[in-house]
Amino acid sequence: MTLDVLIKIMIVDDHAVLREGIHYLCLTASDFTLVGEAANGEDALELCYKLQPDLVLLDLMMPGMNGIATTKAMRKQCPEVKILILTSFTTQDLVHQAIEAGS
Repeated sequence: MTLDVLIKIMIVDDHAVLREGIHYLCLTASDFTLVGEAANGEDALELCYKLQPDLVLLDLMMPGMNGIATTKAMRKQCPEVKILILTSFTTQDLVHQAIEAGS
């Protein structure tokens, strides 16, 4: 017997067009459910606590609280959540900082 469990996803990105695109991708997947969206790190922390997603798709470069700071705070506040960083930046320093933030 298998259980059909939907993976609860939250999107965090300051670009509305990107959030919308990911939103529509989530709608096409039968094993995902989109539970929330945020445009910045501060709102993401509030929503994460309230919605308890399984996975957060998180932009690395946002104004205010960036993805690294958001990841660190989210790991403390919601330690069970999995975080997937989305970025077009490939500098080694940023990648290492993001990995360390999630440890």
